[in-house]
Amino acid sequence: MAGIQDLINKYTRILAELPIEREKIALTIANEAKALAASRVQNEGKNSKGGKMPLYSDKPLPLYYFGNSNNQGAVAKFKKDVTDGKAVSSYETFRRYHGMPTDKRTTTFTGDMWKDVHVEITEKTATKTEVTIKARSQRNQNKLNWNSKTANTNILSLSDEERKLINEAHQEMINEYLKKFE
Repeated sequence: MAGIQDLINKYTRILAELPIEREKIALTIANEAKALAASRVQNEGKNSKGGKMPLYSDKPLPLYYFGNSNNQGAVAKFKKDVTDGKAVSSYETFRRYHGMPTDKRTTTFTGDMWKDVHVEITEKTATKTEVTIKARSQRNQNKLNWNSKTANTNILSLSDEERKLINEAHQEMINEYLKKFE
């Protein structure tokens, strides 16, 4: 009889703690997913299907478009060279003047967009926890949306390999949680 009561007690504790633990696991897994997607995009310039994202535009833009930079010296040189006819006023050229990659789309210039991406619990019930990965500010969410539209895929989407890693990590976290009740 004690064995049955022990099982009842064990599963009662698991059920009591599960919603809180599920939230912790969901947030951890979502943060890992965000990190994997960001790393792939920023370091490799690839979408979740493994394809190269479109390169930065080499089409001329008005000079007033350029100015938001941590390196105003590069901005001044870029604008002078464009005015003197030594450079094209494209975003691709602007990135080159800042020493930024142009051979792949990293979606990173100041780093503000990726720093603003976070995870949050958007729904929780007795049986599920839903987490959303998005930017905190509307301005950076607009950047995410624009980059996703340009890439023809959500840049926060996971590749099959990343999804496999996340699923394995999730299962491992659940197993670790259940071990405390053995």
